[in-house]
Amino acid sequence: MLPPDVEDLDITCPVYDKAAYKHAKIKTLTFNASAELSIGLYAFAQTAVSSVIIANATKVNINECAFQQCTALEAVKLGNVGLLDTGAFYGCTKLETLQLPADIDTSRLGANIFRGCTGLKHLQIPAPLTAYIEKRNVEDVEFLSGTAVNSGAFRECTLLRSVKLADTITEIGAQAFYGCSQLRAIDLNNITEYGFLLTASVNCPPSSYPTYPGGEPINLDVEWLSIYSDISTLIILSSLPNIS
Repeated sequence: MLPPDVEDLDITCPVYDKAAYKHAKIKTLTFNASAELSIGLYAFAQTAVSSVIIANATKVNINECAFQQCTALEAVKLGNVGLLDTGAFYGCTKLETLQLPADIDTSRLGANIFRGCTGLKHLQIPAPLTAYIEKRNVEDVEFLSGTAVNSGAFRECTLLRSVKLADTITEIGAQAFYGCSQLRAIDLNNITEYGFLLTASVNCPPSSYPTYPGGEPINLDVEWLSIYSDISTLIILSSLPNIS
């Protein structure tokens, strides 16, 4: 077990199961090793840790429930992750900022990784990981990789204000951002396909239409976008997408 007064740890070797389980003082964890290392089951679960940083050069395997219910945890930056197992950050209710590597192996992700992380606000993640995130309080998201934003991905996320898409993303699924009434910024220059639904019975104000550089607003009610969002000048389309 770790000494009871330790607050900051610079970790360069594997961490065994329950190594710091329920440690009351530990605050900051920095993983910086030249070789691949593992964080054991419940290694830092229910501790006072507030920040977890994994350097890009360090490949870390995070085992089941390693950081479960770290309710003081506010920021996680994972530079190079091999395994991210079931419940790794389950119940970290104060977690606001999450950065995950663009090339994370989605085949090595467990269930409920971020379940109960209801405080998440700022995301930098690969698009496929959207399904693992508690999104109700998210304010901004940057997709680092992937080819599509899935249908309904951020439906009714009323606090979402900004979306940045990776250059590799070419498709937005139906209702991906429907009901995002505060969405103000999204760049759609690389989008070639998105799901839609014509709703002629709805009287859409002009300020809610997507616009083109140097052109007039288009009269199209699109299902993936909330018809109540005032984003008239911040949606940028380089050419008319293929509507499917």
